[in-house]
Amino acid sequence: MDDREKTTTAGTEGRSRSAVVVWLVACVAFATVAGWLSTWIARSVAPLVVFPLLLGFLLGACLSASRRMLGMTGRKLALGAALLAAGAAVWGQHYASYREAWRVTENDAQIFRQAQLALGDLVQGRPPVAPSGLLDYLRREAQRGRALTTIWGNWTVKGWQAWTSWAADAALVLVATLAVTAVAMRPRADRGQEGSRPNIADAKTGTVPETKTGAAPPETTIEPSPPGQQTFPLP
Repeated sequence: MDDREKTTTAGTEGRSRSAVVVWLVACVAFATVAGWLSTWIARSVAPLVVFPLLLGFLLGACLSASRRMLGMTGRKLALGAALLAAGAAVWGQHYASYREAWRVTENDAQIFRQAQLALGDLVQGRPPVAPSGLLDYLRREAQRGRALTTIWGNWTVKGWQAWTSWAADAALVLVATLAVTAVAMRPRADRGQEGSRPNIADAKTGTVPETKTGAAPPETTIEPSPPGQQTFPLP
């Protein structure tokens, strides 16, 4: 291999790695946005178990479709992208809830301060304090209680039960994403039978199909026998 071929090969590998990195970043960004949007949908309807499974199925289907369209091959790449996407979606859900809670708390604190300035001692108490971060928000929500919607009714879980419910939701999203990705990676059953299927067009026209090497098989010519002689085919 000369220097020109080495340079071409190195450039191709560099572009392929760059494409993989860009695709992974796009998958993480898409999953984060999907998790963020799912938080708004969950306010109106979010059945337990079903909702995280639907989110995982959506992520797995979108990742598999984009991977096939862009020609991203490799089992490790597909599974790694599924893990990143599921984690980003779960993080996007909790972060969207945290930002909403922070905004509401800051707005309430500002109203409280304005009331203190206007009314003085008539306003008692302290202004609400916004959560300092995502973990602090989850701790507060676990103490306050998490509402769960099921087919048997609505439930509220607190403490370790709330943390367990969040972990279960994340596991369901991950399992659904990996399941769809694994099914999409399976080869089609009819791919190995394409070469053994008869050519209907060749049978109708009477032409001999070409072999894999591109050359047609040799033709066999049967000469007619002389008059008065009868030939019998060999077994």
